[in-house]
Amino acid sequence: SARPGTLRLFPQPEAQENLFHAPHLLLQKFPALEFTVTTELTLQTGDTRAVAGLIVFGFDYAWIGVRNGHVVQTTVRSANEKPAVSDTQGAAFSGPIRARVTVREGARCQFSYAGADGAFVPLGEPFQARESRWVGAKFGLFASGSNGGGADFRYFQVEPAQP
Repeated sequence: SARPGTLRLFPQPEAQENLFHAPHLLLQKFPALEFTVTTELTLQTGDTRAVAGLIVFGFDYAWIGVRNGHVVQTTVRSANEKPAVSDTQGAAFSGPIRARVTVREGARCQFSYAGADGAFVPLGEPFQARESRWVGAKFGLFASGSNGGGADFRYFQVEPAQP
């Protein structure tokens, strides 16, 4: 009811500083060999550690989203060992951002972002999606943090792969 027409996810605490065991990921299996997923999100919270975004999840995972007022692409490798985390920080944003992942044959994923009306800008290195324990790789939305607020997603669009 705070922002009619959006999906609001309330940030949940991360399990062990990563998302491998987090119960609050909203995911679905890959629908095709190649596709593009785009969402628009606004993170509204006073928690400087809060994050929200678009995730590709399996034994390794990567996401693009907002953390502490910046667009970030984060990759986390290996669910069975101490995770290796790499971050690429993009532009500072105060309003909504559009986040996108384009998946190509072979599960190669390229994340990109844009302002409300701008062109998409790639962020980070391409990510190789891997299967998970019971099913193949998945994609979806998440919000993590601990101090209230919310992540508002205005739309979630899956379509054929964009150039």
